[in-house]
Amino acid sequence: MDGKPYAAALTNIQRFAAAQARYYLSATFIISYYYDSCMNKLEIIRDIPNPRGLGLEQQL
Repeated sequence: MDGKPYAAALTNIQRFAAAQARYYLSATFIISYYYDSCMNKLEIIRDIPNPRGLGLEQQL
C-alpha cells in the first residue's frame, strides 16, 4: 500500500506527457498540412497561363 500514491503520481505524469506529445504532434501536423496546402495553391496560381504571354519577371 505504500507505493500506491507514487504509482498514481507516476501515471498522472505519464498521462500528462502523452497528452503533451499528442498535442505537439497534432500541432506540427496541422502546420505542415497548412504549409503544403499553401504551397499547392502557389503552384496552382503559378501554373495559370499568362494572358499577355510574358514571363513573371517581365510583368514586374
